[in-house]
Amino acid sequence: MTGQLLEFFDGNTKIVFSNTFNVYENSLTISPLYGFSLIFVFESDKNNSESRLKTVGDNTNKTITITLTNFNNSLGTGTTHKFPIITTNSGKQVYYSVFVSSLGGESTLKQVTVTIFEQL
Repeated sequence: MTGQLLEFFDGNTKIVFSNTFNVYENSLTISPLYGFSLIFVFESDKNNSESRLKTVGDNTNKTITITLTNFNNSLGTGTTHKFPIITTNSGKQVYYSVFVSSLGGESTLKQVTVTIFEQL
């Protein structure tokens, strides 16, 4: 397999990026992604323990901010399906998924796995 470039697929999507990061400052930026910066922001809501996410796109600043609230379970919290984030110039849909594991307690460390998919 020397010199051969591997490709990865999940159903009718190609995995174009996947990596795991140790995040200490409650923010992770992946850039450039189809001309945008993808920003993950991690928050805690002590009044509501439900895990939730919110996605906001800013075409002027070329940013997509995904706020993940209460993604802090030591066993892990993640998306249950691929979420659409971008439509390419050629009309293909781009999706993301995320899985977050936290040490809990006073630790700020989050282990974050991000996968980006492109429609075939």
